Amino acid sequence: SSGINAEYGDFTSGSGICPYCKKHKKRLKSHIQIVHQKISRYTCSLCSKKFSVMTNLKSHLFHTHHMTAEQIDLFIAERKKADEENRRRNMDDLLMQRWYKYKDVS
Repeated sequence: SSGINAEYGDFTSGSGICPYCKKHKKRLKSHIQIVHQKISRYTCSLCSKKFSVMTNLKSHLFHTHHMTAEQIDLFIAERKKADEENRRRNMDDLLMQRWYKYKDVS
């Protein structure tokens, strides 16, 4: 499926009407993932609790783990850096797999 529906709009990137709650949303895909599919993209690496939005993770770090705003910013920056390194490593692995798959074809 292309993610586009004539009645509801573009699920993949744009705005549209949510097929679940019939409300118009500017970020339809994100709305569906967070509100209806309960997808949690952010995990506290200190206690493994999951959150659907970054602001809730930050609030959790402040209230539960008693971090200062500066500590939270550093913590989030380190997590983003680690996530980016993992993505890059995974992409390198994928490219190597493809190279090995096709090198013997020629």
